Amino acid sequence: MKSSKERVVKKRLADGTVREYRYPAIKSAEPAPTQTVGALLRAYQYSPEFRALAKQSQRTYLIHIRHIEVLGNIDITLLKRKSVLSMRDALAVTSGPSTANMTVKVLVSILNWGIDREWLVSNPAARIKKLQTGHLLAWTAAEADFAEARFPEHLRRLIVLARYTGQRRSDLVGLLWSAYNGATIRVAQQKTKTVLMIPVHPKLKVELDAWKREAQSVHILTSKSGLPLHAGTATNTVMALTRALGMREGLNIHGLRKLAAAELANAGCSMHEIAAITGHKSLNMISLYTASASQENMAISAVKKWGET
Repeated sequence: MKSSKERVVKKRLADGTVREYRYPAIKSAEPAPTQTVGALLRAYQYSPEFRALAKQSQRTYLIHIRHIEVLGNIDITLLKRKSVLSMRDALAVTSGPSTANMTVKVLVSILNWGIDREWLVSNPAARIKKLQTGHLLAWTAAEADFAEARFPEHLRRLIVLARYTGQRRSDLVGLLWSAYNGATIRVAQQKTKTVLMIPVHPKLKVELDAWKREAQSVHILTSKSGLPLHAGTATNTVMALTRALGMREGLNIHGLRKLAAAELANAGCSMHEIAAITGHKSLNMISLYTASASQENMAISAVKKWGET
């Protein structure tokens, strides 16, 4: 009687005899798990929770989901914290700690979604400590002037609009000409859902009026080819240009938002007045953003007020 652990092959030899050859039984391949990290990522993207996110948030999630896909073949029930940390640490090297932290944050959110749907019972990415990132650099006025003089026109416009509105990258690239009435710009901030009516700075008005006369798009900011400017492309191109021009390492579009806040502070604006332009909810964040404001100017103003008492 043959063993179930063997396979028997019979072969007829040249002399007519039949010989049996016994081999270990061929093990059937283990079926690929259907409950993988990749399957969960795909399921989440079809969920009402994902569709309820703002368009910009969806785009952000998709960027980080692509990073998480390195874990895609792991059975979701076998996902370990060490695998998440390995992914995070590798990403910190290639894309920076901020990206690594955000990717973990997105993974935590998706795994929590999966727990509610019984894909897994616990979240191996929960409570992972953030990597130290530091703060994004604020541009100086001189650096902004330098960029305005040397950037190609479509990116020069981005610098100008960011500098004189203090808005986030995602809100800048989404601005339409219908939001500008010649005196104010209406901004519906994607992150906070706050709607702002921002009076236009005189220098920005000159620029906007000139751009509008030759506009061929409904978008204020366009690419070199006239298509709507993409936020990610704008970020990468601005960073590459600043390096190529020998500017400080680490300058990016968000630093112009800090410059706007600092210049408002230098002009004597209060924290609440600055927040009315930038849309910040936290005055502590305004304090952080205005840290580059001129200490000398503020000190002169303070002593002047002090002397008048």
